Amino acid sequence: MILFLLVIIVAAVVLYILYSQGKLGTMDKDSLNIFKNKETPREILDRRFASGEIGEEEYKLAKKTLEE
Repeated sequence: MILFLLVIIVAAVVLYILYSQGKLGTMDKDSLNIFKNKETPREILDRRFASGEIGEEEYKLAKKTLEE
């Protein structure tokens, strides 16, 4: 009985962690991979430039800095 309760508590904690990190509730295959690699600095820079968050000059400067 105690082992059963322990399993339920552990499962609840795991589900809470997955839900709080946004890994639960979306149905794309990437969300099922808990150990997915995070974005590289270059990917973040490219994404920010593509979304218009930073301008071309700032992008080129940051890209040059990352390549050093």
